[in-house]
Amino acid sequence: MMRGAVVGLVALVTLNTGVGVAAQDPLRLELRAAIDRTVLGAALRWTDHGRTWTATAGSARADRRQQVPADGTYRIGSITKAFVATVVLQLADEGRLGLDEPLRRYLPDALPPAYRLVTVRELLQHTSGVPDYRPEVMADAESALRDRWRQWRPAELVAIATAHPPLAEPGTALSYANTNYVLLGLLIRQVTGRSWAQEVTDRLIRPLRLVQTTVPETDPRLPGHHAHGYATVDQGLVDITDISMTAIDAAGSIISTPSDVDRFFAALLGGRLLSPTTLADMLRPFPGTLGGVAGYGLGVMTLQLPDTCGGTTLYGHGGGTFGFAGLVMASADGSRRLVVSFNTTRFDEAASPLPKLLAITDAAFCGRS
Repeated sequence: MMRGAVVGLVALVTLNTGVGVAAQDPLRLELRAAIDRTVLGAALRWTDHGRTWTATAGSARADRRQQVPADGTYRIGSITKAFVATVVLQLADEGRLGLDEPLRRYLPDALPPAYRLVTVRELLQHTSGVPDYRPEVMADAESALRDRWRQWRPAELVAIATAHPPLAEPGTALSYANTNYVLLGLLIRQVTGRSWAQEVTDRLIRPLRLVQTTVPETDPRLPGHHAHGYATVDQGLVDITDISMTAIDAAGSIISTPSDVDRFFAALLGGRLLSPTTLADMLRPFPGTLGGVAGYGLGVMTLQLPDTCGGTTLYGHGGGTFGFAGLVMASADGSRRLVVSFNTTRFDEAASPLPKLLAITDAAFCGRS
């Protein structure tokens, strides 16, 4: 019955006002193409020099046809890292921490001796050599459901990762690890005396009036009008919309909406949140790419467009977590911005929605399907 409910959901497509038909057509086609057995529904927000176009496709639920809210709340996953990085860089702008100082200057006991040289910059940039704890914590549907309501402590997550040897010498290679941002969450608390959630709220969410953006901390509920996310197990699909996000913490637990994510990146790239020098530092990628796809600066991914599409660089972040996935990408000046959110049936690497998200990005910025 569940499978039958998923078949044919492509027909549920809603388009709203915005830019010209030439820009809409490729986006409409790619959004429809994204809906399959791993992606139930999608919401898209495209801004081109002040004109905004939104679209939805698929279904908000697996058990019945229900329109995806155009600006519903969703778990933004690793897009959270851009928020956390911005707070760390604001603290650097204020002279309260040094990016090239070792973490042990602020948190002497956070890392074992093998990691004593890791700097704040290397955590932001995923060049610390610290392994990722995620392969051992709620990494598949079964373990996520088993530990669904468990409250993880940040130090517990770090200890799982650092029980393993470093992946590389600090500063020598890109190696994406959620552990880096859990550590940055601890750093924010140490430097400010307040949690990273409080600092993100007071420095970013409230000033930018991101009224539907929240940091859930220990609350497992997804508030507001939203689609539902699922996990696939032997018995079928299980609704996993409500789940403890303490296993993700500062690496990916923020809840937001496409319009709020869009507003945050417009402010960031528009120079409203960081000094010009620090923003340029944030956007400068480390040599090499993650998985041969994206470069990485300080909490921001970079995506190089092909020569046939101008060869310019986009800035943003991708995210995937329990039942949800998404991407935000923007031009350097923030005048062209794309936000896409999916509600999904799987969150394992083999079912990654990244190719679908990249196809939509190509259609938006290159104007072709």
